[in-house]
Amino acid sequence: YPTRENYYQAFIQFINQSVFTTMWTDDASKLGLSSNEHLLAMNKEDFDWVSQKLAGKVNRENAALVVQALYALDENRDIESLSEIMNSFPGVSRRFEKISENIYSDYAHTPEKIRGALQIAHETSGDNVVVVYEGLHNTRQHFIIEEIKNLFDGVKKLYIVPSYLAREDESLEMLTPEKLCEIIKNPSDREPAELNEHLKSQISNLKSQGTLVLCLSAGGGGSLDEWLRAEFL
Repeated sequence: YPTRENYYQAFIQFINQSVFTTMWTDDASKLGLSSNEHLLAMNKEDFDWVSQKLAGKVNRENAALVVQALYALDENRDIESLSEIMNSFPGVSRRFEKISENIYSDYAHTPEKIRGALQIAHETSGDNVVVVYEGLHNTRQHFIIEEIKNLFDGVKKLYIVPSYLAREDESLEMLTPEKLCEIIKNPSDREPAELNEHLKSQISNLKSQGTLVLCLSAGGGGSLDEWLRAEFL
């Protein structure tokens, strides 16, 4: 999407094509939407979070929306039993997916998704988190350049590998790992890297020390995720 407005418009189009939608009021506000017979906008503070047991704030929020949608469509169901079903959800591929002990892969490439993946990592391992970051598209790195400056606050170390390139705007400067290390403010310990034996050795050492290594991977073939599976599965 060339602009944030285009990005939001895609969600509006999807919602307008849907019979019924549940969403949080803060997201609805971003889209200029409000509750009606086809859309239920909920305040997070009004939901019973005690019933949500999934790891990760984003997973609990998503589960809550599903529970509320099912309850709104069929009041013969009860919130407690629906929550129990959602709490057994095992997760999906490439969403905080465990590749090996202490090594996780997540297809997070927008600031919101990256923050969500980081929250799960910190919830799991406190401050003992190291990130390997592979941006999705050089064009997108330009799009999120202001947000990325402080996106990784709180991690012990950040390795940045080359962005996964596809459908690029060739008029834009290539934001190399070295350049991104200059742009990103925190953590102070950040390092440009390549998918090679040196990075494998660094990840292996961190894994053996009990550090959680969160690999934010983009793309498919030739990506950080594919490399991780070849080296650590």
